[in-house]
This record gives sequence, structure tokens and C-alpha cells, in this order.
Amino acid sequence: MEKKHVAWSNNCRGEVSVVYEKYQGPSLLGDLNFVDISVSASERVFVLSTNGEYTNLDAGESRIPSNWERFNVILPGGININKIDASPKNIIYAVLSDGTLGKIAVSNNEGKLKVIKGVEGVTQVSAAPDGLVWVVATNGDGSEVKFYNGKKWTNVPGIEHAMRVTGTEGGQAYVVRGNGEISLVSAKGIVKKIPFSHNPTELSVGPDGTLWAIAQNQDFTGGTVYTTNNQGTKWSQVEGADAKYLDAGLLID
Repeated sequence: MEKKHVAWSNNCRGEVSVVYEKYQGPSLLGDLNFVDISVSASERVFVLSTNGEYTNLDAGESRIPSNWERFNVILPGGININKIDASPKNIIYAVLSDGTLGKIAVSNNEGKLKVIKGVEGVTQVSAAPDGLVWVVATNGDGSEVKFYNGKKWTNVPGIEHAMRVTGTEGGQAYVVRGNGEISLVSAKGIVKKIPFSHNPTELSVGPDGTLWAIAQNQDFTGGTVYTTNNQGTKWSQVEGADAKYLDAGLLID
């Protein structure tokens, strides 16, 4: 069974689609009030949406066509979900509107939320294939990167004004900073900088190490999509692809 390098994406029109290495597929899932999308390392896709009254998670295999099932997420009053990322065990980590981090376990058509203690001001989350959970969190000087091993939080030194984080294997993650630089980081700080000659607004790494990025092109529908499988030494533009958010994964063909 072949598995293709892809990124599941959406644009400002709320259209969900699969971006392949050479092209973008058609719109899927119909009309959704889209919030975010995530692909777990176990090849399951989660799409977060809201209808004003309920917050929903649509879940399906990373294949086309896929059989989708819907879960209603139970949230405390006045709390919304801003971002999600799914772990290899299909636990969904959620950035909440009050700046805390939660995790959602889904079963019996419901998603139950539990808040993770020890971190505040969270704006981004990434559940890495090795089990670490990475976040970008605001502080008095801007924003920083932290990771959670299930027991404690660790700050990554030397990373100021972080915008995006995407976790990979071996206790490492890729970070987009406010100046547009992409860096590979570990618990000790920056390991190396990743060349990218555009202005990245979104970054995701697949379980196989393939990197995907969105560079803002001032188009109201989103931005231009680029991908590389060699840590940035050669990026390729996906012709015609249009995305605002994306999450990298493998597509079962």
C-alpha cells in the first residue's frame, strides 16, 4: 500500500483539501465554519469547526475518500478552541481561548477536555511523533518555545519572538520566528537554521521528515505552499496551491 507525502489544508474560504507535492486536490467536506486541521502520525485527520452553538471534530483516515465521524467537544462556558494538534495516539491537544492548553479524548460521539497544568499564554501547539508536546507561549518579552514530556515543562533557551512550532523526532522541533527565520531546535537551543527565501506564516513537518510551509502572498484566500524533503536545501513550490493553514502527513493510497 503506497503512502504519499501530503499536507491537509484549508484556505480563508474554509475549504479543506489535500495538497500533494505537485498539485492541490479538490475541496472536501462541504461548507464548514472551519477553525483548524491536524493529521496524526497514525494517519488520522481531525478537522475542528463550530456552528456557533457547538464545537465539532470531524475525524477520518488520511485517505480519499474517507469515512468521517463527528464528535461534539464539551467545553467549559465561555471557552473556545483556537488551535489543535493530534498525537500519534490520536489524543488532540487544544489551544484554548484563555491561553491554557487542553487535551481531548474522543469516544461515543463526544470529545472530553482536560486542561494541562503548568503553562499559560499558549498560542501554538504541536504533538511530535516521539511523544513530546511543543508549544509557543507568550511572556513579558514576547514569546517562547516550551515542550512537555508528560511530567514537566522545559523552556528552550535562545528563542525569542517565536511564531510557529512543529515537533519532529529525537526531541527536536522546527520553529518560525518573527523575523521569518526557520530554525531546528532542541532542549539546548538552536541546532541549525533552515534556509527559506520567503516569509513563512505556517510550517509543518510530516512523520517522515518532509517539511511544508506557507508563504504569505497577500492573496485574501491564503498563501503559496512550498515543500522540501531535505531540510530546506531545495524547496519546491506547489503550483496553484492556496492555503492558510496546513498540517503534514501521509496519505494512504
